[in-house]
Amino acid sequence: MYKNTTLLLGSILVLGISACGGSNESSFEGVYQVTKHTLNDAACDAEGPDVTGGETHFKLETGDLMGFPILQYFPCTSATECEGAGDFFFTKMQGDWIMQVQSSYELNDECHLEDTQGSLNGTELGVSIEVKTSQAAITPSGGEECDPELVDTYQDQMQCTEYEVVEGTLLP
Repeated sequence: MYKNTTLLLGSILVLGISACGGSNESSFEGVYQVTKHTLNDAACDAEGPDVTGGETHFKLETGDLMGFPILQYFPCTSATECEGAGDFFFTKMQGDWIMQVQSSYELNDECHLEDTQGSLNGTELGVSIEVKTSQAAITPSGGEECDPELVDTYQDQMQCTEYEVVEGTLLP
């Protein structure tokens, strides 16, 4: 995906668990050719313009996270060049493949919060991945530490700032 820094927490978790493997079957596992990639980096009310020069392929691979099935997302430079750790992963919750990464950092006495949520859905020829990122800068009160857990507390102050869509066709 376009914004790897937002998904760093997911990458770290994938690195830590990829050795665990897993045998959870998924009809989404495989290598895909990107057929659509849009990014609205200002809001989430509509898709943005096409992303040019981005990845041409991606791979979805099943895994296991503490007994829960996951799908790891790997960016690829071609149909056969998919190496390294996954950028992020989706977890199956109530029948749906979802991802969420929450992060925070302090800058100039403000706590900057970020919440990235995504979904993966099947299409006629492959999959569609939608990712929305919301952000807020808050001043912690009452001794609050600048912590990713504050995302839930300040959800009403978060503004959706980025909407990305990637669609791919499953290759044989």
